[in-house]
Amino acid sequence: MKGRRIQPDRDVPVVLPQVVAVVQHDGRLRLSVNGRTEAEPVGRTELGRALSRIAAEAGGPVRVEVRETNGASYADIIEPPSEAEDVGIEVEPAASFAVTYEGFLAGEEILIAVVDRVERADADGRLTLATGVRPHTRRERRAKRDVIVFGSTSGTTIIGAID
Repeated sequence: MKGRRIQPDRDVPVVLPQVVAVVQHDGRLRLSVNGRTEAEPVGRTELGRALSRIAAEAGGPVRVEVRETNGASYADIIEPPSEAEDVGIEVEPAASFAVTYEGFLAGEEILIAVVDRVERADADGRLTLATGVRPHTRRERRAKRDVIVFGSTSGTTIIGAID
């Protein structure tokens, strides 16, 4: 139906509360809500919980801007977790192990990549990635598998190894 607006399930404020998270040189984040600075800075692992708390206190979505020390900035809208929402990760009993990573925003989409192949840049610093190459014919299979976990909103990046 052309020209028809879909009404949201709930009221969305015209102006969202604004949270600014400034990364300090020690890696902790100084948070301010609508210009009022929070008493204590938080670590990256505590950021998701802090933003969920702020959104819950605001009673609705908040606009979050993260400012890195290198000048980069990221912005997103964070919704408060619903009471029915389970923010924990359930591990099936058949799992042989589980790894917990922290430092992401509540409800954020997390990208997970298991490193299947390792290549080296050429003398000019370029990589030419050829498709169709079997991953372990060019490099010996590693006993440990590297994994990259990336928060698509926060930019939190964790590189680790799975035994």
